[in-house]
Amino acid sequence: MTHDLPDRFVRSFEGHEAFERDGKWFDVTTTKFDGRVTAVETDDWDLAYTLEVRAPMLSSVTADTVGPAV
Repeated sequence: MTHDLPDRFVRSFEGHEAFERDGKWFDVTTTKFDGRVTAVETDDWDLAYTLEVRAPMLSSVTADTVGPAV
């Protein structure tokens, strides 16, 4: 399946070792949380980015007890 992504976006993210392509998305591979980004052309010269981040509960990524204030 081919996705029409802006070439400059693809070159930038494929050239960075912290990202791995998954269809129209580039997944972040260097963090404990799930993150991914994609982009589309706009009517102007810039790109419009969509970023999704899913962070785990703090208590699931630490060995210490997390207090109720956190």
